[in-house]
Amino acid sequence: FNLNEFAGTGNIFTLSTVYVPQILTWEGDISTDWNTPGNWNSNTIPTQLDDIDIPDVANDPVISVSGAECNAIDSLRAGATLTINPGADLTVFGDFTNNGEVIIASPSDSGAGGSFIDNGIINGNGTFRIDRYFTSGEYHYVSSPIEAGGNANSDLFTTGHPSGNFNTNFYGYDETYDLDGNASTAPSGVFDPDLLAPAWYN
Repeated sequence: FNLNEFAGTGNIFTLSTVYVPQILTWEGDISTDWNTPGNWNSNTIPTQLDDIDIPDVANDPVISVSGAECNAIDSLRAGATLTINPGADLTVFGDFTNNGEVIIASPSDSGAGGSFIDNGIINGNGTFRIDRYFTSGEYHYVSSPIEAGGNANSDLFTTGHPSGNFNTNFYGYDETYDLDGNASTAPSGVFDPDLLAPAWYN
């Protein structure tokens, strides 16, 4: 808030208060449950106003509900793991320094996986492991990141469609289709990892 004081000389003095996020430290004294207040040194669950620090302790934090949030993760330290279970989510409104491992889990069926949203900068030397469910014995197309402007130049995606629209293969998904059009054989040939590459899951 702002407090304005008018002095006799006509000068205006403005006093402002600025909220400084408190730093909550994960201790895991009770369990692995992110939403248990006693697992945090403040005995409170983080909100979007709080910065948090997650050291390497016996009980790593696990998020199993929707709506988990914090202002920033100052450090997920080396040896520490943060798990977001299927159907759960975490939103970080600021920066995230990851020197540990983040696991975004998938269910054992086609249900919703975990969700992680960061609105700041992600840095550090840690890893993100994103699990995804695949139907066994089917073909699945897996891609490395595609740069803005597009670096996927396979004819499957760039060939014009008679309708005048982009190739419908770009939008379609068919587990029985692979590059040679033969669903009974595994994909073959040499694939550039910078382009789209098929993977056969059995």
